[in-house]
Amino acid sequence: MQTSRGSPLPFAAFPTHLETPETPVGQEQHSPLSNEQPGPDALSPSFRHSGWAADRSRVHAAMIDARLPPARIHAFANCGTSHWIMRHKDDPDRFKIVPDHCHDRFCVPCGGSRQAVIRRNLHVHLRNQPHRFLTLTIRHHDETLATLLLKLYRGFRRLRQRTLWRERVRGGVAFLELTYAPDRNSWHPHLHCMLDGDYIDLQDLSRAWLAATGDSKSVKIQYIRDPATVTRYITKYATKPLPASVLRHHAALVEAIHALNARRTVITFGSWRNWRLLSDPEDHGWQLFDHINAVRIRAHYDDPLAMNILAMICTADPHTGEFYVHVQSDHPP
Repeated sequence: MQTSRGSPLPFAAFPTHLETPETPVGQEQHSPLSNEQPGPDALSPSFRHSGWAADRSRVHAAMIDARLPPARIHAFANCGTSHWIMRHKDDPDRFKIVPDHCHDRFCVPCGGSRQAVIRRNLHVHLRNQPHRFLTLTIRHHDETLATLLLKLYRGFRRLRQRTLWRERVRGGVAFLELTYAPDRNSWHPHLHCMLDGDYIDLQDLSRAWLAATGDSKSVKIQYIRDPATVTRYITKYATKPLPASVLRHHAALVEAIHALNARRTVITFGSWRNWRLLSDPEDHGWQLFDHINAVRIRAHYDDPLAMNILAMICTADPHTGEFYVHVQSDHPP
C-alpha cells in the first residue's frame, strides 16, 4: 500500500470494514504498542466514512463487478486506514493529522477534500472579475451513458473551435453533472461551465451548440453576480458526480463506473488550461513529521513530544485535523 505521497507505509494499515478476497489487508505488525487501542475515533476509518457507509459498500461492490484494477479497489477499500502527522513550518506548536486518501472520484470524503481545494482556487481566480455561468445539455436519447458522454464531450470540443466561442470566451472550467431516471433507465449528462469572457447572445450560442452536436440546442447562460454562491453550487459536481438515484441501482452504478473510467469530470480550457485547479495553496506551509505508528513507538520510549502529540490528537479540529502541542523543547526528526 502506498501513501498519498508515494512512499511505502512503514507499518501495516489498520483493517477496514470493506475487506474482501479482492482487497486483502495486511496484518498489523507487532510493535511495543501492538496491544494498545488505535486512539481517538478520528483515527478509525469507520469515522472517516461514517456518513456514507452504506453507499460506500455499494460502490465497492460495483467496482468489483466493473472489474476495475485491483490496486484501485484496494486503495478505495483502505482509504483512511493509515495516518500521518504534519507539522507547520512557521509554527512548530501547530500540528495536524492527515489520513491517507484514495483520491478516487467515487469516494465522498476524498471528494469533499477535492471540492474544498477547487473552491478555494476558484474563489481567488474569480475575485473582482466578471464571469458567466453556462450549462450545456445533450438531447435525451435512449443510449448508454458512455455514448452520451462521448457526444457531450465531442460537442463541447467542437463548440470551443467555433468562431463565436473564440471571439467571446477567453477561458474557463467545466464540471460534469449526471442525472439518472431509474423509472426510464435513462441518463442526462450536463456540463456546467464558468466562463471568463464577454457577452454572448443566447440564440447565437444555441445555434452554435446545435451545429457542434448535430441535434442539441438547449443552453443556459447568465452573468455571475455573486461568484462565491455560484462557486459553491458548481463545485459540488467535483465532489459527488453520482446522484443518489444511481447509488441505489447496482446496474446503473456499474455502468457509471465503466463510462467514467479515464474520463475527466473537470475540464479547464483556453487561458485557464494550465491552471492547476487541484493544487492546494494551503498545503505549502506544512511538512511531514512522522507516521502515527512511529509516534506511538516514540511515546512508548518516553519521547516528550510524541507523548504530547498523542495526548492532544483528541482535540484535533474535525474539519482540518489541526491541533496544538505546547512543548518547551523537543528534538524534531
